[in-house]
Amino acid sequence: MPIKKAYISNDIVEHYNDRHFGGEGGKYVFERELSIINGLLGERTSGTLLDIPCGTGVFLEQFSNHGYQVTGADISVRMLEKTRSNTSSANFIVCDVNHLPLRSQYFDVILMIRLLQHMPLSKTRLIFNELGSILKPNGIIIFDTRSWSPRARNSESTTGIHVYTPNNIKNIIIDSGLIPVRSESAFLFSTLLYRKLSKKVITFLHGLEKLSPKSFLLKTYWACTTNESGIMHSV
Repeated sequence: MPIKKAYISNDIVEHYNDRHFGGEGGKYVFERELSIINGLLGERTSGTLLDIPCGTGVFLEQFSNHGYQVTGADISVRMLEKTRSNTSSANFIVCDVNHLPLRSQYFDVILMIRLLQHMPLSKTRLIFNELGSILKPNGIIIFDTRSWSPRARNSESTTGIHVYTPNNIKNIIIDSGLIPVRSESAFLFSTLLYRKLSKKVITFLHGLEKLSPKSFLLKTYWACTTNESGIMHSV
């Protein structure tokens, strides 16, 4: 399903949080992702933060409560309406990630979670050019990619799931004038599957994941910046 259509349905908006973060499995996924994001942020604890696409605002709420001045952006008006009810202190803007009507060099942190798996390679290159223009000097972009999927399509398909190799991502980042600094891989299977699992099974998979090569893991979370601080690892 094309990404724009995926956000039109009221049913999807209303059940988005439960689908991704409900139950013991969903809670595990959320807390794991939040821990990874905080780890990639390093010692950064405040500043201006953009979450795009922000969905229902689960990350906005967390960072708003911990000293960040947050802005949520999404192409879906319905998603933003849902987000506004959860995060009253945030700023909101309806926009496409390829065309950002935002101030140049304004954000210290940009989060972009669960987006690139829907984007053709050529679109991804344009996205990083856009994000680089609104990132402050020494700012950081945190995003995720999929390394495999049974629904994988060719790099320019407008349907299915897009996967990226570490070299794909590093080249895109560098070509955009940014520098990859850190990464962390996680999850043996789709995070939607974890939503359906018991705590016992999740604990088993978490232990198994620690023994697995990074190349076997489904998702990689990346941090890139405008400076050369940090060390690249776990690619």
